[in-house]
Amino acid sequence: MKFDDIEIGEDENFAAMFEASEQNTKTNTVAEGEVVAINEDNFIVSIGGKEGKLYLSEITVNGVVQYKVGDKITVMVIGTRGEHLSLSYKKVLQKAKFDEFFKKHGAEPENVIVEGTVISVKNRAGFIVEDDEGTEYFMPMAQGFLKAIGAVGKKIKAVVLSAKPETSSIVISRRKLIEESQKNKEEAITKMMENNEPKDGTIKKITSYGMFVDIGGVDGLVNYNEISYKGPVNPSKYYDEGDAVTVVVKKYDKEKGHLSLSIKAALPDPWEEMRGQLEQGDTITVTVSNFETYGAFVDLGNDIEGLLHISEISWDKH
Repeated sequence: MKFDDIEIGEDENFAAMFEASEQNTKTNTVAEGEVVAINEDNFIVSIGGKEGKLYLSEITVNGVVQYKVGDKITVMVIGTRGEHLSLSYKKVLQKAKFDEFFKKHGAEPENVIVEGTVISVKNRAGFIVEDDEGTEYFMPMAQGFLKAIGAVGKKIKAVVLSAKPETSSIVISRRKLIEESQKNKEEAITKMMENNEPKDGTIKKITSYGMFVDIGGVDGLVNYNEISYKGPVNPSKYYDEGDAVTVVVKKYDKEKGHLSLSIKAALPDPWEEMRGQLEQGDTITVTVSNFETYGAFVDLGNDIEGLLHISEISWDKH
């Protein structure tokens, strides 16, 4: 039996439609709506009889609005204000990225390390970080180990603290990653100090004051005084970045986090090897390695250098 084209008993369908409408407008729900109006700043989308605003910038690419009135659009309900909905198109795209992340790392991806760029700072709250895939992460201010001023554009590494698939949120911490890295470094250095035998390393960077060497994932500095028994030398005249070297751990400043290394301590002491081979008054042939106003430094071989005072170079006092 029908009444105004509505069958008796169809009230059950109205209840189902109402329930579906309520489900579609719950917070964090993805739903399809229809664009019903567009103005300068936003456009209006209707979902299940309720309307909400969406920022125009979310659907504008290179100055061109991607939708028009009457188009269907998939959006996320992010809140309600009375009868009006707060909507986001960008969060739908983000949800797809989150779904890919959870599919790759599981529902509880704690301790996963991510890399990204800080794209915005929420005052007193934290940082929004985006990786190369476009996935966004939230890093609380206390977990950043990062100053808010100048943070945007900075590339960082962080570890996942928590993730909630139901709200598509991933919280990360740079602080935890740094603290764990420092702890691992100190444990590795402690083992090195216990067994202070020469260790193989690779030169990562050469400076005017020395060389940074990687030994088993830990970086240390070989000061230019610790390269040769000749004394202070120019590191770039002896080595290139990427060269393999053998070093000995000299000391570790835990407060500053500085690891001091030595190349010459890993070498035989040339003075010990020369002991007994030279005596006062012996005549030897040497190579001049450097001139100064007071004399010349000469290379005796075997990494030993001596000073030939200017008064000993010539009988000419001038």
